[in-house]
Amino acid sequence: MKKFKFTFRKVLYILFIIIFVCTIPTFVIGVLKLAGVLSSINLFLDVAATALALAIAILEISLVFFSNYVFYEDKLALYFGFFRQYITYENISTVRKLSDDSLWLIYTDSKNRQAYMMLNIKKDDYDEFIGEIKLHDPNILYIVGQGDNPED
Repeated sequence: MKKFKFTFRKVLYILFIIIFVCTIPTFVIGVLKLAGVLSSINLFLDVAATALALAIAILEISLVFFSNYVFYEDKLALYFGFFRQYITYENISTVRKLSDDSLWLIYTDSKNRQAYMMLNIKKDDYDEFIGEIKLHDPNILYIVGQGDNPED
């Protein structure tokens, strides 16, 4: 079982930090209101705001630290925080590297349609990722494309 870390753009990391920093005071104030330290006008809104702030913080932590691609014997899994997507190797037709240095997975989805997934891994790991996918199914094509669209 080989793992590749899902990487976000720097802008998204900054956005995650800003949102996380904003949820901390909401959560702390909500807990203080529920504990009776601060006065509360509406208990339902305090409970909802505290729960929502906690849920957002947990979701962000799961996205940043637990998002990765995992190679299993019969399928490739994308773990995106709490969300999962599995693609069997037989449904993957092509891995394509475009001229903008993005790497795309072209596969057949559950409704038998062609689907595209941009792979968000470090550029240094591209060769290792392609080697791993070819190890599981040597029939998967690897194409270095000329255009900026995975459909070309």
